[in-house]
Amino acid sequence: MGMNDCYAKEYQSWDSELNRAYNALGGSNNEGLKIAQRDWIRFRDSQLNYLKAEFDNRQGTKWILEYDVLRNRLIKEQVERLQIIYHTDN
Repeated sequence: MGMNDCYAKEYQSWDSELNRAYNALGGSNNEGLKIAQRDWIRFRDSQLNYLKAEFDNRQGTKWILEYDVLRNRLIKEQVERLQIIYHTDN
């Protein structure tokens, strides 16, 4: 398994955690959360589009891995935010 595969697997794991945290806070039944999560997804996609464009102009394979690292950091930070909210409420 290569580094890209490892980062992809890590992302899938964080995505599962994101869904758990989202659902623990009421998921789509929590209107404020639903709006915030939709906005975060737009932010995430915008960030990833920027990073892809930025790194596509750079030489070397390092930037492919750097993109994966930053992509995973974005989702991890969102999971942590939702978990903090959940633990603050309960």
